[in-house]
Amino acid sequence: MRKDERVWSRRPIRTELLEYAALDVKLLSGANSERLSLIYDRMVPEKRRRVEDGSEARATLPHSPESASSANSPPQWLEFDEKHRPCTYSLDDAQHTPRRDDALLVRREQEDIHNVNDLALMCNLFPDEWRSRLVDVCTNPMDYVPQHFQHLNDWHVEDVQVDVGRPPYAVLVCTKVKTITSSQQRDANNDDEKKEATTTTTASMTTASSNSDDDSQSQLVYKVQLSGQVADRSHVGYVLKAIGGPEMVDHLKRGGVDGTLHRIAFIRGKRDGVFVGLTARVGRNIVGAFRMIEDIVYQGKSILLIGKPGLGKTSVLRDISHALATQAHRHVMIVDTSGEIGGWGDEPHRAVAGARRMHVPAGERQANIMLEAVRNHRCETLVIDEIGTRAEAREAIAIAARGVQLIATAHGTTLGSVMDNTDLQSLLGGQMNVILSAGEARDQRVRNKAQAQRAKKPAFDICIELRSRTKWHIYTDVAAAIDRYLRKQPMACEVRELVIDQHGNERIQTSSAAVKN
Repeated sequence: MRKDERVWSRRPIRTELLEYAALDVKLLSGANSERLSLIYDRMVPEKRRRVEDGSEARATLPHSPESASSANSPPQWLEFDEKHRPCTYSLDDAQHTPRRDDALLVRREQEDIHNVNDLALMCNLFPDEWRSRLVDVCTNPMDYVPQHFQHLNDWHVEDVQVDVGRPPYAVLVCTKVKTITSSQQRDANNDDEKKEATTTTTASMTTASSNSDDDSQSQLVYKVQLSGQVADRSHVGYVLKAIGGPEMVDHLKRGGVDGTLHRIAFIRGKRDGVFVGLTARVGRNIVGAFRMIEDIVYQGKSILLIGKPGLGKTSVLRDISHALATQAHRHVMIVDTSGEIGGWGDEPHRAVAGARRMHVPAGERQANIMLEAVRNHRCETLVIDEIGTRAEAREAIAIAARGVQLIATAHGTTLGSVMDNTDLQSLLGGQMNVILSAGEARDQRVRNKAQAQRAKKPAFDICIELRSRTKWHIYTDVAAAIDRYLRKQPMACEVRELVIDQHGNERIQTSSAAVKN
């Protein structure tokens, strides 16, 4: 319907089209007005005058609402002050040097509009008696959260949960970003005025535990009941029919909406095999999801992301794929098992830009598809979501040996948990038991001559632990970290945390840490 505009010219207009348009208008009216006014209020007249006089060249950005009504009016130019200027990086011709890209904020605004449209498609999947309240929760989440959480303005719908015999719920999630005071900021960076407005560096050394739960303090979850009546099988069947029927559900019991990042996972009943529940995850393209590691991504090294579910690993993969395809101009191939990176349907989602995508028809074939992507499709960077089996780990090692950059996630919460997984430890070099001689034991200052050592070179150069949505541990030398882990010594890592200063600006605060096993 969205691709064929002729359906809107036919009279009379169908009822479902009118409902679709009305829902779009309601969602867009609440989301766009504040954003557009914020953008155009920050226009700098002097900058606009210089560009219109021809004394300074600048790319054209969207016209203002006033100028759109007049065909002869001069173009409007947008300029953002340093406080609101985003930062992104791309490769320089001579060396790997970051440069600023003012188009990131504009891309964020445009993507917010697309996310609103995609959210309307998600709401249309549910029965009429739930839809109006779900739309209201999506557009006005602050009206439903408790009063003591009203100061946090990042609430959004994460997923919708439906179970037979229970009321349906919309799950609201908010990520808390640490706020630093002026004194903390001075301690972190004494010459802050001489540095970029988006980065702060500290040189402190801290000690962290490998099993610490940072996300429990950074993410809040709140459930909103969508209806006073309990759900039954007919409600689950309504959603199943809306996505195209049982034939649109894959081997993982997952379905989706074409052209979006939404994912509907079904729960099958025990007795007759009929679906008795579902979880509809709202997919959002988060522009700048990998901003904390932009300088690392463009180095061309293989990167492994690990962390608990729900911390945004897939969003980071999607944003990295977009950046490498558009900014670094690399041949990026995505092996997309569940359709969460490149979206549902045959056409890749706009979020991955020029990156190509290969579907995995069955989970056991992912290893073969990984090798096929490298052999047949001129792949320079291979993006893989969730390496989970020994066969997939074996193929990843073979691909890394070919010189292909790997960007992947793996099952595990910490670097140590991946090493303890016998199926995946080969990704990090594996381990073998050796017997030291008396001289070697004396040189290494160990009493036990039977020691565990790394068996071979890791397939990944860098490992990143997502401890929370705003705090990441970065191991820039995986081989050295694994050696220290096997010797039961603390592993040195870099800690990067997204914080908010007293002026409301985002900053990336870095420090060093020694992680205990």
